[in-house]
Amino acid sequence: MLIDDLKWAVSSPSLIKDNALFDENFINLDEQNIPQNAKDIVLNRSRKNLGSYFEKLIEVACLSDNQTNIIKTNYQVIKEKETFGEFDLILKRAQEFFHVELAVKFYLGTKECKEISDFIGPGKRDRFDLKIDKIVDKQSSLSKTIEAQEALQNIGIKKVTPKIYLKGALFYPINLFRNNTFPAIKNINPYHLKGWWAHEKYLNELDNECLWSPLEKPHQLSLKNHQKPMSFEEIKTYIKNKSWPVMVVRLDRNLKAIDRGFVMPNEW
Repeated sequence: MLIDDLKWAVSSPSLIKDNALFDENFINLDEQNIPQNAKDIVLNRSRKNLGSYFEKLIEVACLSDNQTNIIKTNYQVIKEKETFGEFDLILKRAQEFFHVELAVKFYLGTKECKEISDFIGPGKRDRFDLKIDKIVDKQSSLSKTIEAQEALQNIGIKKVTPKIYLKGALFYPINLFRNNTFPAIKNINPYHLKGWWAHEKYLNELDNECLWSPLEKPHQLSLKNHQKPMSFEEIKTYIKNKSWPVMVVRLDRNLKAIDRGFVMPNEW
């Protein structure tokens, strides 16, 4: 399970078009050099939190890469007891230092899914365009502040190059997903990972010939993380007993993943 999630974290496409800032290939993984205590590193503080789990996966990947040195993780900028921000990850390669902001996000498309603002988080507390504004304008720009520059100088760093490592998937209404009709959206990577979403009351309209498995936090990255396969009736019972969004993977009879989706409460 851990190695599958490591591979997913490193090799999956960025949600945003790859450029100098959003660099989907920036993190490397040497599978032959993964630390023996990788499981302890990853699960020590991230048993349920997907974001923390992803950050720890990236930490393990960096530890496996002989060309990368980790200087700091979650380095807080504090001055006179006031916190001004946090560097997710500070790395050194050759003689250059990098500030890497890390994020893994799942967003559900609403309306016509033609704008980045049409995608919101399953808990409705997060919107994709607002997240991008925050991570670009505030989080990745932290090193421009006087307070952050002083914090960097305290650890012997004069300058860092910012990078954003944003992975995840966008989930489209089931009708769009079925028709394989995905609008081109400004700034979105056209090769981003895609899934579907549907309200629980429409679950009977989905293919009931395949097998199903829930993907529970934090193991929602690789589709190989599925648990014991369930029948259609079993997954319906499982979902009925939940009062929150449930991520599922659909499997063929050989237990190969077909796709993933979110089954949402009817009031969502």
